[in-house]
Amino acid sequence: MRTPAINAALLPGSATPCLHFTLALTEGALARLSVDALRAIFAHELGHIYRGHAGSRREVGQTDKEREADRFAVDLLRKLEPRYPGACLALAEVLTLLTEAPGRAWLSTHPSPERRAQEARAGCARAREPSESRIREA
Repeated sequence: MRTPAINAALLPGSATPCLHFTLALTEGALARLSVDALRAIFAHELGHIYRGHAGSRREVGQTDKEREADRFAVDLLRKLEPRYPGACLALAEVLTLLTEAPGRAWLSTHPSPERRAQEARAGCARAREPSESRIREA
């Protein structure tokens, strides 16, 4: 998408021979974001697919769908942390960058980027709690 803003959108693709989707990224996202940040965007958009949101761009319930996709992304990125340190926090960084998006009208159907970034940071911090790793080892 031709805009300097940082954004991504999941667009429906064809349903044959199997269902697939198209991930659209803005030129701003491609030019300004690190590989870690792009990975975080992919994780968020995969969350929409996994949760069955893809193809339903209705405004009703959109806030909840965004939060679900964010939680999915945090869980996925936490699993990638051993190989890609900082993968989870990159999601919070991307969400923080959304606060500077020009023409933020699309954000009217999304939760506050500031709040989403806070929730992502909290989810990423939980991944590093020593008690969690002890539970997995037991």
